[in-house]
Amino acid sequence: MGKYDKFLEARLSAGRWALGSDLSLALITKFKVEPENARKIVQRAADQGVIVSSKPLSFGKGQFLYLRKDQFFGRIMVREVAAKHRKPLYRLLELLERTMVVSFYEGLKITSSTEEKTSTKISLLVDMLDDLEKLKLVATRKDRRGIHYILLRQGGDLQSTESTYEALMEVHFQSMQLDAMFIPDVLRWLRSLNLVGLGAAYRNVSAPATGVKHNNILWDAFAYSKTTGINPFVAAQADSIAKQTLVPLDVVISRKYLQVDLDAYLARIQININSAKMAGRKVMPVVVYQEIDEMTLNSMKKLGFLSLDINILFGRNFTEIIDKVRDMYSGFHEVDLGNTVEQALQLIDQSGHSDQLKSLRGALFEALLAPVVAHFYPNAQLLQGKKLTDPTSGKSREFDLVIISSHPKEVMLVELKGYAGKSLIPVGTAEDKDTLRYFFRGSVPIAQNYYKGDKSLEHHRVSAAYITSGRYHEDAGKFIRKVGSSTLRPSRLEMFYDGPLLEKLLNENGFEHQAKIIKQFYLDGRG
Repeated sequence: MGKYDKFLEARLSAGRWALGSDLSLALITKFKVEPENARKIVQRAADQGVIVSSKPLSFGKGQFLYLRKDQFFGRIMVREVAAKHRKPLYRLLELLERTMVVSFYEGLKITSSTEEKTSTKISLLVDMLDDLEKLKLVATRKDRRGIHYILLRQGGDLQSTESTYEALMEVHFQSMQLDAMFIPDVLRWLRSLNLVGLGAAYRNVSAPATGVKHNNILWDAFAYSKTTGINPFVAAQADSIAKQTLVPLDVVISRKYLQVDLDAYLARIQININSAKMAGRKVMPVVVYQEIDEMTLNSMKKLGFLSLDINILFGRNFTEIIDKVRDMYSGFHEVDLGNTVEQALQLIDQSGHSDQLKSLRGALFEALLAPVVAHFYPNAQLLQGKKLTDPTSGKSREFDLVIISSHPKEVMLVELKGYAGKSLIPVGTAEDKDTLRYFFRGSVPIAQNYYKGDKSLEHHRVSAAYITSGRYHEDAGKFIRKVGSSTLRPSRLEMFYDGPLLEKLLNENGFEHQAKIIKQFYLDGRG
């Protein structure tokens, strides 16, 4: 072994690890070699197995981490080095240590990565994951829904490891649903204070692993504000989005909001602000959390971010509401769905925030009604929150329920609207959300074109049903009669149900408990 190799080996024996720049500097100091030669000596030692390199995983300016040949790269070591020399990597590993699994979307958030390369200064998450997988530090998997996840690599035999991964992904999907579920209600609250306007984009509970993109950066939600006092234009002059303040939201409800969450959020905001497209535009960051430590909260306040404690926003019993919702979504223990939904609705009423939690009430309505609809099509496949894309136009729409039945051969599309009994649903247009035409003229044709291309369902007909606890506007009669006589009529259900008809359907088919809940909390209740 040559003098350089002995020196490098001794150097690494004295410490746990060293970066390439540290080893090069030590060689220069000890042997007076040129910097270029020092780098080549280190590289040659790694190539010959005298020392071990982290290649391809690098730590700032393309330099690698080096160990003695009898050592290996562990998560703790890599995380410790990344904390100083590669912040995005550190944030990912720190979050994984807490949660054991994150979705690819959450990985993009925590590393402040873009989906596609936009700058030499921004690392791509996919590149980072390739390097981490080669060092056997993480694993990537897809769940039964096709969602991509990043997991801490597990030991043990293959079968038990895969079972562990599947369980972790299933539980984490429920956590993502919790995070996404309350975003519409938070936006509604911000709108009531005139902090944001209409037209917000947000992560949907039916697709919680998909964020919304602004300037190639992903967010949980974003909106625009023209509130006078934080914008260079007065409200009346802020007549275009370009003149309005951007309001991006970072929402974590299912777990504690961490310092790495805040650091990643700040990094994404800085990337956005530094973009040429953002020249002159102000940003008002909003963080929504259920739990946070005092140090992270103080950091947030010093940054001037708007911090919203959802427990204060929606009542002190909000934690109990979340526990009920978590139970409702859980697939790992038996849950009396009717009682769980009823208890959650009772807690919402007691909180005094029924009007502010309309989206949550709607989600509870969907959870209660999904098994009821499935009852009429036994042994059929039930898909909740299904997103379908028209293969011709590329347009996509989400469906509350899709029932795929073999007997009869039918694909039924179901829209569920858990509204107060006095709420009116208008006819609207194909582009106006929460209207009849939005579903029947906008969404249903997309599904028809989608299923035309599915050879396994070529003999199935597409039907549709609109079920609400509210009422239809008086001008909807003609539209309902026309659509109701079309080929979209379901074989085992009516096409339209309002509150009274829904209550009757439930009572006549043995769903008395569900009928009681619908009457108490929707037909006679507020919200």
